Amino acid sequence: MSDPDEACPGPHAFCKGCRGSGDYHAAVLYLDQSGEGGNMTGAHLCPYCTGRGFFCKHHPPCRILHEDDTPVIGPDALPPV
Repeated sequence: MSDPDEACPGPHAFCKGCRGSGDYHAAVLYLDQSGEGGNMTGAHLCPYCTGRGFFCKHHPPCRILHEDDTPVIGPDALPPV
């Protein structure tokens, strides 16, 4: 695991809020130029894992790349997994 170009084999856990993407879509309220209110869907940073998204369960946690097909622990699994 010392080679920074080698991808970590995992496993990893998904954040239950954003499922690992780091952001989520939620309604945003706004006022248009005429002053009428409305809402639309907008992207927000996940407040539960901002800056983390996936987290490595390897001991010690790795600081290298993670491949898209790295095995993951499902979002419904409760710790300890």
